[in-house]
Amino acid sequence: MSSQYFPDMELPSGYIKSWSELKEAFESVSSIFDQLADARTEMASSGQLSIETTLDLLSTNADYINALEIENERIVLKTDAEEIMNRVRLQTIAVSLQAQIQEDNLRVAQLKS
Repeated sequence: MSSQYFPDMELPSGYIKSWSELKEAFESVSSIFDQLADARTEMASSGQLSIETTLDLLSTNADYINALEIENERIVLKTDAEEIMNRVRLQTIAVSLQAQIQEDNLRVAQLKS
């Protein structure tokens, strides 16, 4: 999914450049849920996320910032953190898929002419 046909197109961070990357992106959604489950387990036992866990989440995916909040001076996951992370990742996948389809359609049109 190169930007050859759309060099000026603004794509979100995490743009998927190939069909194999698209497959990996769907698999990463599962990984996000695993990370959130681990973070929820930590919150259940201590009432908050440690700085280490918070930094691990953010270094893995900066979009986690949208799923965190400060509550009573503690870092916690928002109640809808899974939905937030799923929506962000799927939006990135959708934009990338649309770009790939447009690019493939241009290639087909060029082959026909």
